[in-house]
Amino acid sequence: MQTETLKQYRDDAQFILVGIGEEWKEHGDPDRLEKACAGLKGLLEGKEYFVVTTLEDPKPLEAAAEESRIAAPFSGEAVPAGTEERWQAYMKWLMGTLNRTLLLLELGVGFQAPGVIRWPFEKTAALNQKALLCRVHEKFYQLPDNLEGRGISIKTDSTGWMAAMEDIWH
Repeated sequence: MQTETLKQYRDDAQFILVGIGEEWKEHGDPDRLEKACAGLKGLLEGKEYFVVTTLEDPKPLEAAAEESRIAAPFSGEAVPAGTEERWQAYMKWLMGTLNRTLLLLELGVGFQAPGVIRWPFEKTAALNQKALLCRVHEKFYQLPDNLEGRGISIKTDSTGWMAAMEDIWH
């Protein structure tokens, strides 16, 4: 049921915002990450999207998303060229999603830096009545009470889940 609801919302959504957290780094298996990125690419195909990540090395995500559509505020010790510009582009893009159908997909985001993805995604979903928040995590999958009926929580490893979803998006 959750998969059907999510697929329908994905198909109908005008915008997709994906947050990728530490769970994608912790599993570290390159094959698994490659399969998860293939699933992510299928999700984003043909959609207006942005990806926000707390990963220090967002390079693997470029297999799924355009580099200009990835905001990675923690990438490396030195701030790479374009980081601030991409964050500003993300903020501008996010403002344009207000009162539009928006799928917020949170993948493996815990509490290492909740102010970057977790809490802003919750706030965005609460403010935008046309938004749906889907949170996928092995341990921290719970949604706040104020998003009841406008959120889906999935208790599983987000990399394995996204890899398994590749065929569902088409």
